[in-house]
Amino acid sequence: MISSEEIPTCFNCQKPLPYGKSVKKDLPICQSCFDHIYELERLSLRKLSFDDADHILDNIYLGPEGSAIDLPYLQSLNIDRIVAAATYVVIKFPSELEYMHLHLDDSPQEDLMPHFEPVIAFIQKRPESNVLVHCASGISRSASFVIAYVMKTRGLGYQEGWEFVMSKRSIVYPNAGFKQQLIKYGEICKSKE
Repeated sequence: MISSEEIPTCFNCQKPLPYGKSVKKDLPICQSCFDHIYELERLSLRKLSFDDADHILDNIYLGPEGSAIDLPYLQSLNIDRIVAAATYVVIKFPSELEYMHLHLDDSPQEDLMPHFEPVIAFIQKRPESNVLVHCASGISRSASFVIAYVMKTRGLGYQEGWEFVMSKRSIVYPNAGFKQQLIKYGEICKSKE
Protein backbone atom coordinates (compact mmCIF):
# COMPACT_ATOMS: atom_id res chain seq x y z
CA MET A 1 0.00 0.00 0.00
CA ILE A 2 1.30 3.48 -0.90
CA SER A 3 1.30 6.02 1.92
CA SER A 4 -0.08 9.51 1.25
CA GLU A 5 3.49 10.84 1.33
CA GLU A 6 4.49 8.47 -1.49
CA ILE A 7 1.62 9.21 -3.90
CA PRO A 8 3.18 10.76 -6.99
CA THR A 9 1.85 14.10 -8.19
CA CYS A 10 1.35 15.51 -11.66
CA PHE A 11 4.37 17.60 -12.66
CA ASN A 12 2.06 20.26 -14.12
CA CYS A 13 -0.88 20.74 -11.73
CA GLN A 14 0.78 19.17 -8.67
CA LYS A 15 -2.37 17.11 -7.87
CA PRO A 16 -1.99 13.49 -6.75
CA LEU A 17 -2.12 11.07 -9.65
CA PRO A 18 -5.21 8.82 -9.61
CA TYR A 19 -4.24 5.43 -8.21
CA GLY A 20 -0.64 6.69 -8.19
CA LYS A 21 -0.43 6.03 -11.95
CA SER A 22 0.76 8.42 -14.63
CA VAL A 23 -0.65 8.62 -18.15
CA LYS A 24 2.93 8.60 -19.47
CA LYS A 25 5.42 5.99 -18.31
CA ASP A 26 8.39 8.41 -18.18
CA LEU A 27 6.59 11.56 -16.98
CA PRO A 28 4.30 12.00 -13.95
CA ILE A 29 1.23 13.62 -15.54
CA CYS A 30 -2.52 13.35 -15.02
CA GLN A 31 -4.95 12.75 -17.90
CA SER A 32 -6.35 16.29 -17.81
CA CYS A 33 -2.93 17.97 -18.04
CA PHE A 34 -1.77 15.46 -20.66
CA ASP A 35 -4.82 16.23 -22.82
CA HIS A 36 -4.29 19.98 -22.43
CA ILE A 37 -0.57 19.85 -23.24
CA TYR A 38 -1.19 17.46 -26.14
CA GLU A 39 -3.70 19.91 -27.64
CA LEU A 40 -1.28 22.83 -27.23
CA GLU A 41 1.49 20.81 -28.89
CA ARG A 42 -0.83 19.74 -31.70
CA LEU A 43 -1.72 23.35 -32.35
CA SER A 44 1.90 24.47 -32.21
CA LEU A 45 2.94 21.81 -34.76
CA ARG A 46 0.67 23.24 -37.40
CA LYS A 47 2.42 25.14 -40.16
CA LEU A 48 4.28 28.08 -38.66
CA SER A 49 2.64 31.23 -39.94
CA PHE A 50 3.32 34.90 -39.43
CA ASP A 51 1.76 36.59 -36.41
CA ASP A 52 2.31 40.13 -35.12
CA ALA A 53 4.29 40.86 -31.99
CA ASP A 54 3.03 43.38 -29.44
CA HIS A 55 5.06 46.43 -28.39
CA ILE A 56 5.28 46.29 -24.61
CA LEU A 57 7.50 49.20 -23.65
CA ASP A 58 10.82 50.84 -24.42
CA ASN A 59 12.54 48.64 -26.99
CA ILE A 60 10.68 45.39 -26.25
CA TYR A 61 8.28 43.43 -28.43
CA LEU A 62 6.63 40.23 -27.18
CA GLY A 63 5.09 37.64 -29.45
CA PRO A 64 4.79 34.07 -30.62
CA GLU A 65 7.36 32.25 -32.71
CA GLY A 66 5.42 33.27 -35.81
CA SER A 67 6.43 36.89 -35.26
CA ALA A 68 10.09 35.94 -35.79
CA ILE A 69 9.81 34.50 -39.31
CA ASP A 70 9.47 37.64 -41.47
CA LEU A 71 12.74 39.57 -41.80
CA PRO A 72 11.24 42.66 -43.50
CA TYR A 73 8.65 42.87 -40.69
CA LEU A 74 11.37 42.63 -38.03
CA GLN A 75 13.49 45.22 -39.82
CA SER A 76 10.50 47.58 -40.12
CA LEU A 77 10.26 47.47 -36.31
CA ASN A 78 14.03 48.08 -35.97
CA ILE A 79 14.40 44.67 -34.27
CA ASP A 80 18.00 43.48 -34.41
CA ARG A 81 17.97 41.00 -31.51
CA ILE A 82 15.73 38.09 -30.61
CA VAL A 83 15.34 36.20 -27.35
CA ALA A 84 13.99 32.75 -28.29
CA ALA A 85 12.81 31.23 -25.00
CA ALA A 86 11.91 27.71 -26.09
CA THR A 87 13.73 24.52 -26.92
CA TYR A 88 12.13 23.83 -30.28
CA VAL A 89 12.08 27.11 -32.19
CA VAL A 90 13.30 28.14 -35.60
CA ILE A 91 16.38 30.39 -35.61
CA LYS A 92 15.63 31.71 -39.07
CA PHE A 93 18.01 34.66 -39.58
CA PRO A 94 21.26 33.91 -37.68
CA SER A 95 23.40 36.01 -40.03
CA GLU A 96 21.07 39.04 -39.97
CA LEU A 97 19.94 39.11 -36.33
CA GLU A 98 21.55 38.43 -32.96
CA TYR A 99 19.88 35.63 -31.01
CA MET A 100 19.81 34.55 -27.40
CA HIS A 101 18.40 31.02 -27.55
CA LEU A 102 17.25 29.64 -24.21
CA HIS A 103 16.39 25.94 -24.30
CA LEU A 104 13.40 26.08 -21.96
CA ASP A 105 10.24 24.04 -21.57
CA ASP A 106 6.93 25.52 -20.46
CA SER A 107 7.00 23.45 -17.29
CA PRO A 108 6.46 24.71 -13.72
CA GLN A 109 9.70 22.91 -12.80
CA GLU A 110 11.78 24.82 -15.38
CA ASP A 111 14.19 27.21 -13.62
CA LEU A 112 14.06 30.67 -15.20
CA MET A 113 15.83 32.49 -12.34
CA PRO A 114 19.40 32.08 -13.70
CA HIS A 115 18.26 33.56 -17.01
CA PHE A 116 16.46 36.73 -15.81
CA GLU A 117 19.56 38.93 -15.49
CA PRO A 118 21.25 37.79 -18.75
CA VAL A 119 18.01 38.36 -20.69
CA ILE A 120 17.58 41.83 -19.16
CA ALA A 121 21.19 42.67 -20.07
CA PHE A 122 20.58 41.43 -23.63
CA ILE A 123 17.48 43.63 -23.88
CA GLN A 124 19.35 46.67 -22.56
CA LYS A 125 22.43 46.03 -24.72
CA ARG A 126 21.44 48.50 -27.45
CA PRO A 127 18.53 50.70 -26.34
CA GLU A 128 18.42 52.47 -29.71
CA SER A 129 17.24 49.25 -31.41
CA ASN A 130 14.49 46.81 -30.53
CA VAL A 131 14.30 43.26 -29.22
CA LEU A 132 11.69 40.58 -29.88
CA VAL A 133 11.15 38.18 -26.99
CA HIS A 134 9.25 35.07 -28.04
CA CYS A 135 8.59 31.44 -27.22
CA ALA A 136 6.12 29.19 -29.03
CA SER A 137 3.00 31.23 -28.26
CA GLY A 138 4.18 34.36 -26.44
CA ILE A 139 2.11 33.47 -23.39
CA SER A 140 4.23 31.93 -20.62
CA ARG A 141 8.02 31.60 -21.09
CA SER A 142 8.73 34.75 -23.10
CA ALA A 143 6.10 36.69 -21.17
CA SER A 144 7.85 35.76 -17.91
CA PHE A 145 11.08 37.37 -19.12
CA VAL A 146 9.29 40.54 -20.18
CA ILE A 147 7.48 40.67 -16.83
CA ALA A 148 10.85 40.27 -15.06
CA TYR A 149 12.23 43.18 -17.11
CA VAL A 150 9.25 45.38 -16.25
CA MET A 151 9.47 44.47 -12.56
CA LYS A 152 13.18 45.25 -12.37
CA THR A 153 13.23 48.44 -14.44
CA ARG A 154 10.00 49.87 -13.02
CA GLY A 155 10.43 48.70 -9.42
CA LEU A 156 7.17 46.73 -9.52
CA GLY A 157 6.05 43.54 -7.83
CA TYR A 158 4.79 40.54 -9.76
CA GLN A 159 1.11 41.50 -9.85
CA GLU A 160 1.77 45.02 -11.13
CA GLY A 161 4.35 43.79 -13.65
CA TRP A 162 2.00 41.10 -14.94
CA GLU A 163 -0.90 43.57 -15.20
CA PHE A 164 1.27 46.04 -17.12
CA VAL A 165 2.41 43.44 -19.66
CA MET A 166 -1.13 42.02 -19.83
CA SER A 167 -2.43 45.49 -20.72
CA LYS A 168 -0.23 45.35 -23.84
CA ARG A 169 -0.68 41.65 -24.70
CA SER A 170 -3.89 40.23 -23.27
CA ILE A 171 -2.97 36.53 -23.51
CA VAL A 172 0.02 36.71 -21.15
CA TYR A 173 -0.20 33.93 -18.55
CA PRO A 174 2.96 32.50 -16.94
CA ASN A 175 2.54 28.97 -15.59
CA ALA A 176 2.36 28.48 -11.81
CA GLY A 177 6.07 27.71 -11.42
CA PHE A 178 7.12 30.77 -13.42
CA LYS A 179 4.75 32.95 -11.39
CA GLN A 180 6.38 31.78 -8.14
CA GLN A 181 9.84 32.48 -9.56
CA LEU A 182 8.76 35.96 -10.65
CA ILE A 183 7.38 36.69 -7.18
CA LYS A 184 10.73 35.60 -5.70
CA TYR A 185 12.63 37.65 -8.29
CA GLY A 186 10.56 40.71 -7.37
CA GLU A 187 11.50 40.23 -3.71
CA ILE A 188 15.18 39.96 -4.65
CA CYS A 189 14.98 43.15 -6.75
CA LYS A 190 13.21 45.02 -3.93
CA SER A 191 15.84 43.92 -1.39
CA LYS A 192 18.58 45.43 -3.60
CA GLU A 193 16.92 48.86 -3.74
